[in-house]
Amino acid sequence: GVVDTNLLPRRKELLFVSFVVVFVVVVVVKNDAAAGGKTTRVVELGAGTGAGTLLLVESVVEKMRERNGDVRFVVTDLDVVLHLLRHNVRESGASEFVSVRRLEWGETRRKEDVESVKTLLSPSRIDLVIGADLCYTSNEEVIKNLADTVKLCGSRACVMAFCREHNPSAVDLFESLCEDTFRIKKVTNTDPLWPEHVREDSDDFVIFEMTRCVALDE
Repeated sequence: GVVDTNLLPRRKELLFVSFVVVFVVVVVVKNDAAAGGKTTRVVELGAGTGAGTLLLVESVVEKMRERNGDVRFVVTDLDVVLHLLRHNVRESGASEFVSVRRLEWGETRRKEDVESVKTLLSPSRIDLVIGADLCYTSNEEVIKNLADTVKLCGSRACVMAFCREHNPSAVDLFESLCEDTFRIKKVTNTDPLWPEHVREDSDDFVIFEMTRCVALDE
C-alpha cells in the first residue's frame, strides 16, 4: 500500500514516547531501590494535556506494585492548561496517584510554585523530575528558567527527553546550564538500551539521565 509520508514524523515521535516511558520506569525503579523501597515522588514539568504522562503513570504504577513499592506524581504546567490537565487525569482514573499544580519557570513565581508542589508530597521532597521536549524555543531566557527550575526542585535525579531537530541549540544550552549541578548521561539510539525496532527512526532524539552532584542550598 501507499505510505502517507505525513504520518512518518508522528509515528517516529510515538515510538520515542513509548521508549521514554520504558526508560523513565527503569529510572523510577532504580530510584526506588536507592530510597529503600519508600514512596518515590515524581514531578513532571510542562505536562501539557497529560497524554504522555498518563501512559507513563500507568506503566510506573504497575511496575512499582510488582515491587511492593509506591509512587506519587505531581504534573505541572501553566495556569492556562491546568483545567484540561485535571480533567484528563480525573477521566483516566489516575487521581489516586497524580496531583496537578501550576509551576511557572519564570523568576517571579518559580520558588513559590516549587514549594507549592512540595506541599503535595509527604515528606515534602522531590525524588525525580521528568520532562519531554521542553527545549522547543529559541528564547534563551526560557531555557535558562527551565534549567533553574530543574535545579530548584532539588531532586537527586532527572530525566529529560528532547527532539533535537526542533531546536538543537536550545538542547545544548540546557545541557551547559545544568552541568554545574548534574552529571549528565546522554542516551541516544547508539546506546545498547535503545530498542532495536525504533533505532533507525530515532536519530533526532536524545534522553538526558541526570544525577545531582551538587547539594541544593537551603
